[in-house]
Amino acid sequence: MGFCQALKGNTADYALALKMKIIINEDSRLKLDEPRSADLERMSDALKVYLSLIEKNANLVFIERAEKIVINASNKYFNTYYNPNLKPKIKKNIRYHYFSLESPDSD
Repeated sequence: MGFCQALKGNTADYALALKMKIIINEDSRLKLDEPRSADLERMSDALKVYLSLIEKNANLVFIERAEKIVINASNKYFNTYYNPNLKPKIKKNIRYHYFSLESPDSD
C-alpha cells in the first residue's frame, strides 16, 4: 500500500488517510487502557501528521517520511497479538518440611 507516489496524485491517498483517521477516532478502543489502544493512538497521531503535511503542501520528502511512519504504525497495530483473557497463574501447593539433625535439647 503506497500512500504517496507523486505530489499531484495524493488526493486519493489523502482521502484514504482521512477515512482511516475518521474510523480510528470513532473507535471505542482508542479510549481503553490496553496495549492495542496505545498502538491505535500511535497510528492516529501518525495519520494526523500525514494529513497536515498534505494539507500544507509540504515537501515530498517529508510526506514520504510521514507515509513510512503511518505504514510502520499500522503494521505494528495489525501484527500485535493481545489476549486480554489471560488465565491467572495458579500457585502449586508446595510444602517444605525441614528436619533438624541435632536434638532440640543439645545446648
